[in-house]
Amino acid sequence: MFGQLKANRGFRRFHLRGLLKTHIEVGLVSLAHNLMKKAALSA
Repeated sequence: MFGQLKANRGFRRFHLRGLLKTHIEVGLVSLAHNLMKKAALSA
């Protein structure tokens, strides 16, 4: 999944610092990725 985020979505580095904040950022990026995949499948 992380390779797809890097290649297809342009996610190259974290914008926040700290373990908790990066964990939240990965969760949000993953959520957006999954929503975009679902929207592409339903269209």
